[in-house]
Amino acid sequence: LSFSRILENIWNIISDANNYIAQKEPWKLAKTDIEELKKVMFNIWNALRLTAISVCPFMPETAEKIWKQLGLKSLEKDIKQSWLVKRDEEDYPEIFEWDWKPLYEIKVLKAEHLFPRIENKK
Repeated sequence: LSFSRILENIWNIISDANNYIAQKEPWKLAKTDIEELKKVMFNIWNALRLTAISVCPFMPETAEKIWKQLGLKSLEKDIKQSWLVKRDEEDYPEIFEWDWKPLYEIKVLKAEHLFPRIENKK
């Protein structure tokens, strides 16, 4: 159980997502190519969704906040539901697949800071 290695891999996913955003420049795609923008935003959404699942054992409250900001209802309930509809004993639940979508409508929320900056008052 190498927790530091697991967390390092999670932060690598976040770093890769940041690099992907910088490379794809979705703010420019919004003006030039809406179909490509949809694909890029879906990829970003999935990277964040899988990050929330991965970070849940270490920071459950933060994972739940990410999950809800992504327009999803409840990380715990969605994972439990996914285990119930698992295809067979050797498969993992669909929720871990890249193209998973919930059975309900998604409405992404305006993001709040997950880790607000602490300001020292002098």
